[in-house]
Amino acid sequence: MTGILTRKPWLVGVILVGLTLASAAISEERGLTQAAVVGMFIIAAFKASLVLDHFMEAPLAESHWKWLYRGWIAVVTLMLCIGFSYV
Repeated sequence: MTGILTRKPWLVGVILVGLTLASAAISEERGLTQAAVVGMFIIAAFKASLVLDHFMEAPLAESHWKWLYRGWIAVVTLMLCIGFSYV
């Protein structure tokens, strides 16, 4: 990971704030659709992945831990999406 986001953590922070504001704007809509809520869950998963990659020591972990972290994010996101579809 030698990209621009690795060299500039403030940029990751700005992206996280922008995604948070986008999620907040989506959540304030009247008549929120299921697709919008699923979109918010996916945004949250992407944010969790950014935090994991750039503000924690996950890139230094062994590969099986990286798979576990990514899998956990994916499973929780999937559970939330499926659970919301039954509401």
